[in-house]
Amino acid sequence: MGELFGLGALFGFFACILGNINPATRVALLMGRHGLFHASFSNAHAANRTPHVAVTMYSLLTFIIPAIMSFFHIKLFDCMGYLGSTCSYGFLTVYILISVIAPVYLYKIEKLRPIDVMFSVLAVGFMMIRILLAQPAGSTILLA
Repeated sequence: MGELFGLGALFGFFACILGNINPATRVALLMGRHGLFHASFSNAHAANRTPHVAVTMYSLLTFIIPAIMSFFHIKLFDCMGYLGSTCSYGFLTVYILISVIAPVYLYKIEKLRPIDVMFSVLAVGFMMIRILLAQPAGSTILLA
């Protein structure tokens, strides 16, 4: 049964990786077009119309980071914990920034209501709880 579970986990990880590479490369494509990344990121494949340079770069990063961790004999479960924690902090940062900027945007377009501010404050507060109560460094518990 262990091999079957391992195979299931492998397919699950593969699906998660694809689910992350696809939107990341689309963002990189737009950032390349706006001059925030190298211009080659803005290239789309002639036949498939996909951001093939960005896909290649993100795929390499997705492979290289865990490969380097493996090279330093970090156990697989610990790798998942470290990388999962790092990703969780990235998501939390984005969510906090959106919660802060949303009322600013609503104020600029003159549609800000007190309830919008309340929800933004609550959102930031709940996300800060997760950050402040994070597991100690080196923990293998995923924060997501």
